[in-house]
Amino acid sequence: LSAWLLREELCRRHILSTLLIIAGNILIVAFGDHHTLKITLPRLIDMATAPHFVTYVAIVYPTALVLGILEHVVRRRIAARSVLRTIALGSSSSGRGLVPGGARASR
Repeated sequence: LSAWLLREELCRRHILSTLLIIAGNILIVAFGDHHTLKITLPRLIDMATAPHFVTYVAIVYPTALVLGILEHVVRRRIAARSVLRTIALGSSSSGRGLVPGGARASR
């Protein structure tokens, strides 16, 4: 779906990852607990305010946010470098681009 919507390249790694996720979900459904538990609102509040859950959320969410921002910054810098490199090397068919100082490179 992302190949059409986001124009991403679909590779073997993506297909393998998707198949592993589907296999994991099948195992969870097949071997998971099938008893229905009724959780009341006070019990849900108790679970959401439990120290272990609060610690988990306090670590995982900021970490995911920082890593997402870091990935965005790194991708933008890599893209900017490739644009600068293209400009610096030129895109002429002769293969000669600009060298530092603005002079043409010769072979």
